[in-house]
Amino acid sequence: MTLTLITQPDIEPITLSEVKAHCRIEHMTDDTLITSLITAARLAAEHELQRPLITQTWQAAYEAFPSEIWGINAIALGKFRPIAITSITYLDQDGVDAVLAPSAYVLDSATVPGWVHPAYNTSWPTAREFANSVRIRFTAGYGAAADVPQCIKQWMLLMIGSMYAFREASTDRAQARLPYINSLLDPERVYL
Repeated sequence: MTLTLITQPDIEPITLSEVKAHCRIEHMTDDTLITSLITAARLAAEHELQRPLITQTWQAAYEAFPSEIWGINAIALGKFRPIAITSITYLDQDGVDAVLAPSAYVLDSATVPGWVHPAYNTSWPTAREFANSVRIRFTAGYGAAADVPQCIKQWMLLMIGSMYAFREASTDRAQARLPYINSLLDPERVYL
């Protein structure tokens, strides 16, 4: 499976004003720096959790649809929390891109990782086995900024405060001052 980010989120889980209040910063001199630290903290949280926080569009690509011969007919979308499937396209046997009708599949968004199943009493079409032959475009994340769990936001605030205070220092030194910080993400981790 190959995962590709198609659309970045248009907002961050926390705002500049929230960070400034948390860090007790009253001036506007470092607003550009703080804004970049917010993005850096979100990217770090997404890396730690292996999933997006704010709604983003991703594409998962596979060499073929799963074969029922192996007893597996569902497609895992990685560690993501999928919201919706935008489209499923595949190379048919003639090498032509085909779009699978939305009625031909079902998204299991309640399970992490999310799964895509063929609709009841159907099976996947035959695709040409080739690199990135089957492409599933989907949205994933917790939703809007308000939907991101508070433990993740608090982790981000602590990371941003640490990065701001120790701009010149290494990350190890900053985290040594806050040894508990990564445990804030534990309620949202996915162990596969």
